[in-house]
Amino acid sequence: MKIFRLKDLDWIPASHESQQSPSVWKKVLLQKADLLEGRVQMVNWCRMEAEKAFRAHYHEDMEEIFIILKGQAKILVDGEERLKWGKEKRSSFPRE
Repeated sequence: MKIFRLKDLDWIPASHESQQSPSVWKKVLLQKADLLEGRVQMVNWCRMEAEKAFRAHYHEDMEEIFIILKGQAKILVDGEERLKWGKEKRSSFPRE
């Protein structure tokens, strides 16, 4: 078991972001070495700055899960809006 407190972890720019001016900040909760071998490779707590977007990217060997606690978000996949969450609409998209 690993015990940590979010307040004790530093915010760092997400690896796919501009390190000088990131839109997404993360706290690394668990890394691959902390987890059992399998599909989960990391667990991060992230925050996105208001009115910002993160750099388009993909992962060949993992999936991402987004849990939106506050605010609004729109996710594009291959340039197509696949998820919009917030005041206007709530939806999800099927796994392909």
